[in-house]
Amino acid sequence: MQEKHILSLQESVEELARSNSENENSLKNLNAEVSELKRAVATKDDIIRSMDINFTRQVEETEKLKTEFSKLQNKLNGLQSYISKDESGPEGMKFQDYEYRSDQSNKNTIDSNGSNLNTSTGRKQEDRQNLSEDILLNGTIDMQTSAHIYRNNVERWARSVSHVAFQVVVLAPGIDHLGRGQSVVFDTVRLNLNGGYNRFTGIFTASKPGLYLFSLSVLSYFDPKPKCHVSIVKNGVALATVYGLGGSPGKRSQGSVTVVMQLNKGDHAWARNDYVHDASIGGWGLTSFTGVLLSAV
Repeated sequence: MQEKHILSLQESVEELARSNSENENSLKNLNAEVSELKRAVATKDDIIRSMDINFTRQVEETEKLKTEFSKLQNKLNGLQSYISKDESGPEGMKFQDYEYRSDQSNKNTIDSNGSNLNTSTGRKQEDRQNLSEDILLNGTIDMQTSAHIYRNNVERWARSVSHVAFQVVVLAPGIDHLGRGQSVVFDTVRLNLNGGYNRFTGIFTASKPGLYLFSLSVLSYFDPKPKCHVSIVKNGVALATVYGLGGSPGKRSQGSVTVVMQLNKGDHAWARNDYVHDASIGGWGLTSFTGVLLSAV
């Protein structure tokens, strides 16, 4: 009877030991989860602190930019209000008259022998240089001249941003499997002022209306695809075509054509394979396409 009781107690002790071991394992797992949560919270706290610092810096930068913008706006308003006075200076002389009278004073300066002293371009440039040096050295410039220079600078800036041009070439040995009516995509863009040429489609889109010049040069391929007909296209209409005829390897020809066309904003121009199905053209930099805005309208 006692033996049975002892066995029962041993089983109970073993069961308690197993339960205690399981509890210890659970406790370890919980401690690991708590540690992981603490690390995650610490990481989030660091991120929040970093975001707060960045936000504070951005607020400070924004305030600085607002202050600078306000100063520039005040200066611009002052010049615009002066210009809006019938474009006249303190004595009622318009800027156009200012330019005209300056030119007339140069033309009407005559020496004792009746020779005009100030008709050369060099003298006009010298006068402008003297004016610039006087402004830089002495800071002496009236409001009328200041507004006049401001407007000239604005016009000069407007002209400079109107530049549109691109130049692309095929540097690979050639382009194969050109379908009839397929646009030619040049693999290398060497110039793309104003971003009008799309290097993925090969199509140029006019960002400004005006008179444009386009030039296309194409190197023919060799047998069995020696012929090529590549056209300069405006909105789907071929304006001029380059023809080339090659032969055996080493016997090729190169054709070129140049056109001038009027484009409106949004019009397209590109090089297109015409007439020959599954055509090939040569490369090595000898096939190229160029476009430039000659005169904005």
